[in-house]
Amino acid sequence: MDFRSRVDDLGHGKAILRLSGEIDLATEDRLARQLERLAWSGFRAVVIDGTEVTFMDSTGYHAFIDGKRALNERGIKIILVASRTMRRVLELVSPDPIFAVRVDSIEEAMPLLNEAESRSSEGAQGRSQSTARSGGLEPPTF
Repeated sequence: MDFRSRVDDLGHGKAILRLSGEIDLATEDRLARQLERLAWSGFRAVVIDGTEVTFMDSTGYHAFIDGKRALNERGIKIILVASRTMRRVLELVSPDPIFAVRVDSIEEAMPLLNEAESRSSEGAQGRSQSTARSGGLEPPTF
């Protein structure tokens, strides 16, 4: 099965990245580019829906690591909904969760997405106030 990705813009700074198919050496560059585009999109919170991913190897894992870093550097909150296949690879390669929020279904993710978005906007107000006090320098968020 081929790899596919699609971004659903939910408005209000929220989106769902829907992934399906196989994430391996032949397709990881497309995933990496999609995650990089998301990082520059202006979204504040993103659900990565991998429920239809049927295969993932370590190259897919590394694409997720790089994508997570790019999203976090821009303050984008991430919620991962992983298929059993994805979960298995993530747990084997990294016993410590690389995504702070992992849920089992898109239904579980949606309330968290709304919560992350509201915390993000509250945090942005606090960051702009602290940035003004600190002379504009702010440590990156990881």
